[in-house]
Amino acid sequence: MDKMENNICPICGQEASFVDAIEKRAKFINCKHCGRIFIDEDVLSEFKIEGGSKFLAALYFYFTHYKRNNDKTYYVCYNLFDSDEYNQVLVDEIKELIPSTFNEQIEKILLNWSDIISFISDRITFVDLYKKYYSLFFLDYKIDLYLFHSPEQEKPIQEQIRYIVETLCEQNILSKPPTGTERYQIGYRGWEIIGELRKNKILYKQGFVAMWFNEDMEKETAIRSAISRNGFIPIIIKDYQHNNQIVPEILYQIRKSAFVVADLEGNRRGVYFEAGYALGKGKEVIFTVNEYEPLTKEKEPHFDVAQYSEIRYKNKRELEAKLFERIRATIGDGADNKQSRGENV
Repeated sequence: MDKMENNICPICGQEASFVDAIEKRAKFINCKHCGRIFIDEDVLSEFKIEGGSKFLAALYFYFTHYKRNNDKTYYVCYNLFDSDEYNQVLVDEIKELIPSTFNEQIEKILLNWSDIISFISDRITFVDLYKKYYSLFFLDYKIDLYLFHSPEQEKPIQEQIRYIVETLCEQNILSKPPTGTERYQIGYRGWEIIGELRKNKILYKQGFVAMWFNEDMEKETAIRSAISRNGFIPIIIKDYQHNNQIVPEILYQIRKSAFVVADLEGNRRGVYFEAGYALGKGKEVIFTVNEYEPLTKEKEPHFDVAQYSEIRYKNKRELEAKLFERIRATIGDGADNKQSRGENV
C-alpha cells in the first residue's frame, strides 16, 4: 500500500487510516466505526457525480446498521467476484439505501442519531453535527474525498443541517435547551418514531438467503439481483461462515429480515432448519427448486414443504425473473413503505 493520504475516514469522518492500495486498484480504509474496507477504484466515480455525497451517506448507513459479525474485510464493488476473503458489498445495494423522500431521510437520520449516542438524554452540539456527524444526514454537496472540511463544503453542510434540525425541533422530534445553546437531543416524538421503525423493521430492509454454497456463483448472483432490484439488501449466509458462533448470528439475521429465500438444491438440512425457524417467526419464506436435471426421489424437496408454492427454475435467468416477481408480489417493493407514499413522519 502507498503512504497514508488522510487521517480521517471518508465515510464517517472519524479518525482512521485512508490509503492507496495500488496492488488492488482500490482505496483502503481502516476505521474503528466502519471497519476495514476496500473501495474499488471504479467505484470512486460514484463520489464525483451528482449525488455523490448521498452515496457516501448511504455507505455510512450500511456500515452502521448492516455490519456483519465476522472479521473479514469489506470490498465495495460493482460486481461480485469469486472469493471468500471479503464481505462483498455491491454498489447497487448501497444505492438502495439512499432516501427517496424527505420523510425517509428524517427516519434514517433518527436511526443514525440513536446509534451514536450512549444515553437517551445525550445532546450533540451543532458544531459536532456539521464537523463530525454530517454523514448522518444524507446531505447534498460537492464531495472531496481528501479534504472534507474546506470552507466551500462547510457552508452548504451547515445550511442543510440547520434547516433539518430546526424543522425537527418545530415538530418536537428533536429538542434543544431553552437557553438557546445549540445542543440538540432526540425528543419524545423522535423516540416514538424510532420505536415504530424498529418495531416495524423498516430499518432492516433485508432478505435472508439460505442455500447450498457450491461453486455456482451464477445462482448466487441471480438471487442477489432479484432481492436488491426489489429494494432489499440480500443477506448471504456464507458471509458469516468464519464466525465461531455462526448459528446465533444466522438466527439473529433471520429475525431482522423481511423475508427468507430458501433454495432447496441439495436438500441441505441447514436450509430446512433456517426456513423452519423463519416460518416459526412469522416470516415469509420463498422456496426455490432447480430443475436443471429431472428431479429424482432423492433430489425432490421434502414433503413437508409441498404445501408451499415453490419457484421451479431451469436456468439462472429464469430464477432471477421468477424470484423478482415473487418478491414483488408477496413482499412488495422495499421502498414501498409509508415514507415513499408521502405520508407524514
